[in-house]
Amino acid sequence: MQSFLSFVTVAVALVVVCKADYNDFQKETITMNADLCKKELDIPAESKIQQMAMYGDLSRDDKKSKQYYSCMMLKMGFMEQDGAINGPEIVEFMAPQYDRDAVTTVVDACKSPEGKLIQDKAYAFTQCFFAKKSFEI
Repeated sequence: MQSFLSFVTVAVALVVVCKADYNDFQKETITMNADLCKKELDIPAESKIQQMAMYGDLSRDDKKSKQYYSCMMLKMGFMEQDGAINGPEIVEFMAPQYDRDAVTTVVDACKSPEGKLIQDKAYAFTQCFFAKKSFEI
């Protein structure tokens, strides 16, 4: 029984260590910009779009959601007005919490998203990023 409890304790500790999350600075920055974007786009404050975007739940692909993705990427400096992805800015934001090489690899793989409108490019980049990332968020 004692060895079983030791095994469970180690297993839980490994799961906690392997499951990373955004650090406090990242969460604060995301929330600050999310609040601005929700206000600008008239998205209800209680909307779950911020959490969905942060953790890769891209099940909403409507116009308003795509506008939210582009608003966030522009405000955070991850995207230029012409839709170009600012890879170094994304890497610098993510690197304090996640492996720099892994982030760079996924950003490089996704840096040329398709789409006519900036909203489509932002959504396509986000889809690609979460599909290709090799690390847990």
